[in-house]
Amino acid sequence: MEEVCNGVSVAFGLGYFGLKVNGVFMGDNAQWDSTKHNLSVRVAPNAELRKAVETTDVNVRGLSSSGTVINSVTDVTSGEENGKLTPGGGVNLIGPRIRIDSIAPEMGLKLRNC
Repeated sequence: MEEVCNGVSVAFGLGYFGLKVNGVFMGDNAQWDSTKHNLSVRVAPNAELRKAVETTDVNVRGLSSSGTVINSVTDVTSGEENGKLTPGGGVNLIGPRIRIDSIAPEMGLKLRNC
């Protein structure tokens, strides 16, 4: 840890570790600014670990739970899925954890064309 913190790249165990400086330094007299810069550790696997990962079998046992996601959007008027919406028409959203539970008029979903 001491060598990595001193800026030395270290080969240890199954990888190579090195210090990474994040942020942009502008000008000849640029100084460290903790609001613009930070440090992180780069880790790169060695050849042995890369080979082990490449030959690993994957067994999907199910999906993990996630936050709110819109999986599909269906235009109720035209029946088109994940395409164009009919202005003023209805929409059917499918996805986990989508819930509108209010009678307040300001509650709901707003879809934007991005």
